[in-house]
Order: sequence, then C-alpha cells, then structure tokens
Amino acid sequence: MSIPNDSYPWDHCVALFVHPIKVAILESMAWLEMPLSAKTVDEIFDRRFGVSLVSYHMKVLSDMGLVQESGQRHVRGAVQTFYRLPVAADLGQAN
Repeated sequence: MSIPNDSYPWDHCVALFVHPIKVAILESMAWLEMPLSAKTVDEIFDRRFGVSLVSYHMKVLSDMGLVQESGQRHVRGAVQTFYRLPVAADLGQAN
C-alpha cells in the first residue's frame, strides 16, 4: 500500500536526514561570510563537535556541492582546508 504524497510526513523525514552539524556549518559560513576551516567552525561552537567530525561533514558538504574548497594551509605537518559557500550562480540559482 502506498501513501499519497500529500499525507506523507515529509517534514519529519527531512529533519531525520539533515544532520545538525551540517546545518551548523552552513549557518556559520552564511553568518560570517568568509571561508572557514573545520577547526574554526569547531571553535565557533565551543569545541562541542570535534574537528574530525566537523571536517568529515565539511567534506560531505563539499562532495554535495553545497560548499567549495577555497584554499589550504599547512599547519604543523597537517593540511588545514578552508571552505566557502558557493555563489548563487554556482548552485544554479542565479537571480
């Protein structure tokens, strides 16, 4: 038995699939309007997520085309990657 689209609880499903860290990353980038690294995002949120987890979600967002890599910096033997929000035209939403 199928459920008609108008009665399916889509709002509930979307909330289950959208990860809060991804939302936090996108909101912080939109708010600050500058490229951010995983370390910076984790610091913005008082280190409650952990750099590794933020880095993972930033990479997933990049793979999805929702953020773009904007540069890298070598820090004590590691590579710190910075991401930015794409411009609207990059998302196919040109005004």
